[in-house]
Amino acid sequence: MNKPKIKKRPDGRFERKITLYDGITGEAFSKHVYADTQVELTEKINKLMLKYSGLSRNVYSVGSFIDYYMKARRENDPGTSTLDTYDCLIKNYIAGTNFSRMKMDTVNVPASRQFLLSFKPKAAVDGRRTKQMLYVFLKAVFHQAWKEKVIKENPFDFIDKPKYESKERLTLTKEEFDILLDAIPSQQMKRIFRFARNTGMRRGEICGLQIKDLRLDENYIVVERGIKVYNGQWIVGSLKTKSSIRAIAIPPVMKKLLQEQISFNKEKNKKINPDSFVFQSRTGGFLMPNSLSRAFCDARKVLGFPDEMTFHSLRATVATYLAENDINPKKIQAKLGHSTVAMTLNKYVKHTPEMDKSTLDLLNKL
Repeated sequence: MNKPKIKKRPDGRFERKITLYDGITGEAFSKHVYADTQVELTEKINKLMLKYSGLSRNVYSVGSFIDYYMKARRENDPGTSTLDTYDCLIKNYIAGTNFSRMKMDTVNVPASRQFLLSFKPKAAVDGRRTKQMLYVFLKAVFHQAWKEKVIKENPFDFIDKPKYESKERLTLTKEEFDILLDAIPSQQMKRIFRFARNTGMRRGEICGLQIKDLRLDENYIVVERGIKVYNGQWIVGSLKTKSSIRAIAIPPVMKKLLQEQISFNKEKNKKINPDSFVFQSRTGGFLMPNSLSRAFCDARKVLGFPDEMTFHSLRATVATYLAENDINPKKIQAKLGHSTVAMTLNKYVKHTPEMDKSTLDLLNKL
């Protein structure tokens, strides 16, 4: 930025003309700044210089452009947990690295590939999946930079997407589920498992369910929040995607279960009001989602079920059961809160002999 020159106007005010740079186009533009005193003028200029510092196309670093990108994303698409995931990727794998300090217009394909090759996952995460997510995020960031003419080309366009194939989601038969329930000592946890298998809700959604979400007289519930980790803390937050916000019809057996759960909370002298959680901790707050996974894991080990079987298997179980009974895939998608039918069918519905039987019965009539 050019050093401004002071000028005193005929009306007694002070004026300086300064050059700034547009944060999107990188183009220079002039601005006249006015003030009654030189001190006030200096303060105004300093604020402007601070606001526009580092925003020229020529001085964008990877880190500063990511900050700009995330700010725009939050303004255009606030509240989605995808942004929380991006925040974690930035904090754990990008911030403070040499790559983040590189100028955007100097980042080439070798530097980008080397950054991905140097990736080391944090403990207790699936490294292959996280690496793929990091690639997808950076490709989106650099694509935006290319669209805004900050860079001439996106280096990640020339790098293959890291491979990751999700593990098969196992399902439980009715007999396996009944055995699993017998191995769980907590009555509340038994109700949670039955509720999960019937509704297909995610564990964070179940833990975030509140009294005000229940429409028992109309036989449905509303899903619009969840419990999730943010900056290392469990919080009540937004759901995974916009399609996750949904209404789920519940049968009489689930209506009865929820009524039993409310009575259980009252017996334990836990608070009951519209903002109360349906499934509560000992102190009356929300349950942490990992407590559901831990209960499932403990029972699984006792019973000798495969390690690939998790609490999330209950979600796949209901999806497969509905598909076996020829429920329209769009209805299954809506129930699970997926953004696409492909996600539901490819990741959650497991092909079973029962599906073949219904197909053969139909073909037999052809």
